Amino acid sequence: MRKASKLDRFLPAKLLKTMRAHQTEAEQLSEIWPAIVGKELAAHSTPASYQEQVLTVLAENAVWASKLRHCLPDITAKCRAHKKLKLASLKTIKIKIGLRASSDHDDNNIKRRRSKIPEASARIILESAKDIKDESLRASLERLGSAPGIQAKNNK
Repeated sequence: MRKASKLDRFLPAKLLKTMRAHQTEAEQLSEIWPAIVGKELAAHSTPASYQEQVLTVLAENAVWASKLRHCLPDITAKCRAHKKLKLASLKTIKIKIGLRASSDHDDNNIKRRRSKIPEASARIILESAKDIKDESLRASLERLGSAPGIQAKNNK
């Protein structure tokens, strides 16, 4: 993978292994979401969580939620059958409206979503930033691990 090899150059292998171990099913699904639902639906939806055999998907608005609901049998089958995912026991997919896209757009005018970093991953990033020699990379990792939404969770 091209992205992984770039990341490998900057972060210690031990950190990468730990981060991958903490990756949730929803995060894994997010990476392959376009392959499951297609690029158009993926641009307007994202998997939010997977708990107790229920996958929750956020849709940008009612129109996209409706399109997702229409495809639920196919999406469920693809999620269950995908080799990288551990969703064979998936029973239900809930579609919720509420995906907030940023104002950034790519070449095709598709809205991008800000990713959310789990609290455990944020702690790993902050801890690992201490060992990074490159000052600008260390500062970036510290900002990433201290994002406002994460900080509020950590203070609870």
